Amino acid sequence: MGTSRVIPIRPLAAAAAADDLPARLERAGYLRMMLIGEPQLSRFAAKYEALGYEVHIVPVVAAEAPSEALGQIYVRKRLPGAG
Repeated sequence: MGTSRVIPIRPLAAAAAADDLPARLERAGYLRMMLIGEPQLSRFAAKYEALGYEVHIVPVVAAEAPSEALGQIYVRKRLPGAG
């Protein structure tokens, strides 16, 4: 028979990347603005977009109120050429 070949297997980084989302946003130039719940979350996001910011919302699950919809708002100035 032939010689066997070993193929190295590396674990997927998807789980780690999801946990690191706030750090990745900050490295990309986003600023963390506020942790807020609905309906104010949607209102503030819309106002930041109207002011010319790119908005990213990171969902947060609070231990004391897991059913409440909370989100951390991150914003950065819209990059030139971005829609």
